[in-house]
Amino acid sequence: MPAKDNILTRTDDFIKWFLPKTEKFPRNYKFLFGDRMVQLQLDLLEHLIEAYYQEDTLATGSGVRPSCWSMFP
Repeated sequence: MPAKDNILTRTDDFIKWFLPKTEKFPRNYKFLFGDRMVQLQLDLLEHLIEAYYQEDTLATGSGVRPSCWSMFP
């Protein structure tokens, strides 16, 4: 376990735990539901990484809005 336990490591650990679980899904759900769940988790991790490394620019208010915010006016 890493010395610093933050949201990035926790999300990564969750994805590593969840991936083998999708292999046990029934065939009807494995490729549709399982792939969507994994893609959502990877998108979440990607956005968290972007936010983590843009923390300084967001604190000053001069940063680029994450792409996931485009759905909110």
